[in-house]
Amino acid sequence: MDLIDSILAELKQVPGQTALQLAKKLGAEKGDINSLLYGRLKGKCTQDKGYRWFLSEEAPKKDEPEAEPVLLNLLNSSHCEIAPADKSPATARSRRKHRYAMIPSCNSL
Repeated sequence: MDLIDSILAELKQVPGQTALQLAKKLGAEKGDINSLLYGRLKGKCTQDKGYRWFLSEEAPKKDEPEAEPVLLNLLNSSHCEIAPADKSPATARSRRKHRYAMIPSCNSL
């Protein structure tokens, strides 16, 4: 499977990834991923305002509101604690070094 097919398969499985996330998952350089997304995959993939990529046929519609982001810690879940969300993003805490990522909010959090 070449890199183009890998990008398309990854976006089908997990829509809404950034070029950096795709590069890390596929073991490629971010520049190579961006080159393909903006080049040969233009029209097949769509980027939103949050720099997340989707297959064009599965991209959120322009008139649909974007999901409110939630801030989560990416460390081991057994060391994380999610603060209650009261109109502000939930924040995961850990006693270790913090690494955060924005993900769409979810009622199950």
